[in-house]
Amino acid sequence: MYCDLFHLYPCDHKVNNQRNDNPYGEVKSASTTFTNGSKLGPNTFGDTYKGTSYEPIDEYKGDIARNYFYMVTRYENTVQHWSKNITWGGDVYDSVVQILPGLHSNASPMIDTNSYPVFQPWAHQMLLKWHRLDPVSEKEKMRNQTIYDRFQHNRNPYIDHPELVEYIWGDSIGSAWNSVVIIDDTTGKDTSVVEKPNPDSIFLTIEMDTVIYSEGDFNVSVRVKNASGGVKSVTLYVGATVQDTTLDAYPLMLSGDVYRALFFPLYDYPTLYFTIVAYDNAGNRAVLCYSYSKGMTEILNNATNLPFLLYPNPARDAVYIQLENAATSMVVELIDRNGTKIKSKRVNAAAPKFELQGLPDGIYFVRVITDRGIGVRKFTLAR
Repeated sequence: MYCDLFHLYPCDHKVNNQRNDNPYGEVKSASTTFTNGSKLGPNTFGDTYKGTSYEPIDEYKGDIARNYFYMVTRYENTVQHWSKNITWGGDVYDSVVQILPGLHSNASPMIDTNSYPVFQPWAHQMLLKWHRLDPVSEKEKMRNQTIYDRFQHNRNPYIDHPELVEYIWGDSIGSAWNSVVIIDDTTGKDTSVVEKPNPDSIFLTIEMDTVIYSEGDFNVSVRVKNASGGVKSVTLYVGATVQDTTLDAYPLMLSGDVYRALFFPLYDYPTLYFTIVAYDNAGNRAVLCYSYSKGMTEILNNATNLPFLLYPNPARDAVYIQLENAATSMVVELIDRNGTKIKSKRVNAAAPKFELQGLPDGIYFVRVITDRGIGVRKFTLAR
């Protein structure tokens, strides 16, 4: 577990040394405030632990919470061996004796002695709050995928299915969770799964109507049936692999008796996977999964899906580009949601910053062109 990549993060060595082994917490009166905004000082979350804690910036709180939930799930069979009674700040705690990220090397006031829920009540509620306030980001999804593809070949389920946190530690404890069942079939078969909070209601269902592909454009229509109180929303998520919903999302609008979306993906994949999610006004949720195989011509000059990180997202004044494989230089193009190229700039790979001043808020795409290939990523500009 010590080398599990889900709890290993690169960090500034000076900040890490100053933080020492203090647990995570929330700090109002900081004894130290670091340059990125993180703080060290007395914990003010809950009424139990008031000792020194480290509060990360909001951008990483959800990431940390989901990785903590992963660690105690993945290593649940060893949790009972982590604990012993120790004294911390004059109080006795049952605490961990192995190393988790942010936990004391001998003990931590965040950890209880049980295998579930593992965390002390104050830490439990704080991590749950952080998870809710900081949703899964694009960078987090890419890291999850990279760990699976290139290193450990396992995934953090709380990144793939963040709603699981509520069923295990949150407001849905005791309720049945229905995962999305996806049929990887390029002949047009589909499956529909319903999550039904009201057992007395009629099942909300989605049926595929048509999928038309022509010159890069997709025209998708579905029928939504048995909606209790009417249909609240229908959204189509596009992915490049099974259960991948990271590429884009489109609202389906009512047209006659079907819900329809017309869109063009900015990617070239032999198969695209659609995940269509519908809600009715009674809170029922239905999911339809569909795959489409095509000989698609990529709109933006045949992008080859060059892997790279784009952050922060949402962005304010600039975005940074981090290539997975080194390149001497790269051309970066900014494209609006209509496919119009706004600006193009050659960027030094050693200092990959792309300025965004003077642009209105909205959805944009960054296309990176190097000698190793071409990649496209989406981001939101929000000031």
